Amino acid sequence: MGNRDVYEFLNEQNIDILAEIPFNKAYAGKYASGDLLTDIDQETTESYKKIVKSIEERYLQYEGSNYFKW
Repeated sequence: MGNRDVYEFLNEQNIDILAEIPFNKAYAGKYASGDLLTDIDQETTESYKKIVKSIEERYLQYEGSNYFKW
């Protein structure tokens, strides 16, 4: 994710990184052109799953069992 300045800023502001999506030229091209992303490589898919899991865990932390299942 760029240089270390981004990480330092996020750390100073107490902002967590949920996940990092690895660079993939084919994926970036599809995303930039607005294409639907149906053929996502496994590494990128796992990154998105990690983001969703992190959000879900944080939501549960604050809401307890009063939440809806995605």
